[in-house]
Amino acid sequence: MTEEQIKHLVDRFLSWHLPRDFNPDGGIRFSRAVPASADRPIIQDMPTGTNLLDARQADELVRHMIEGMPDGPLESFAWLIEAPGQHYLRAVKIGSNEFRWTKDHDEAIRFFSEQQADDTMMSLRALVPALFGFEATLGNAKAVEHGWMS
Repeated sequence: MTEEQIKHLVDRFLSWHLPRDFNPDGGIRFSRAVPASADRPIIQDMPTGTNLLDARQADELVRHMIEGMPDGPLESFAWLIEAPGQHYLRAVKIGSNEFRWTKDHDEAIRFFSEQQADDTMMSLRALVPALFGFEATLGNAKAVEHGWMS
């Protein structure tokens, strides 16, 4: 991580509003009521950050958390278009209009969201109806979320 990213994490950590059900332990006390004054009523307010660490300590905590962090995601998820029998839609050649079904999800076209996969599937149904000819007998293709180790 860059120094700027670490600073961002520290700043976000310290500015986070504690939840209403914040319940500190270890003898830490927090009084939610702010005394009323002549021009304002009693205010029930929650602090930000943990009130346990200052910025230097939070910086040390964030650096401790990211030390030894793996380079890439441990698990990645993608939406795939799946046909009955676990066949996944793949492009034969990038940039071509030729598509096929594959049993290997690693060869499948990946989408960022179910909506993106559904929209693509609907377009392909209109453009390449033969690709979905099995639906009358085997059932519908659908967008499915897959997770696998990368």
